[in-house]
Amino acid sequence: MEKRDAANSKLVSPNETAWMITGRLVAGMIVYGAVGWLLSLWLGHQALFIAGGVLFGIAASLYLVLARLNHETNEIRKSDQYSSKGQQ
Repeated sequence: MEKRDAANSKLVSPNETAWMITGRLVAGMIVYGAVGWLLSLWLGHQALFIAGGVLFGIAASLYLVLARLNHETNEIRKSDQYSSKGQQ
């Protein structure tokens, strides 16, 4: 089943959704892992800050992915309700 992208109002394939999820998770781990690495250079305790940055990046990325998927699902439900009302 294809979904509509809320931002662009176009159909989004499951393949695009999978790449969006993968990209956000990897980007979150890299960005916040790098922030943790920079903090470790500044403050010491290298393993602690890098691990904390990566874990925070995963958590933040999962939140963003779930929020977007929830928004897309609500948009699909709204469009399905409007289209089913118009057919009656």
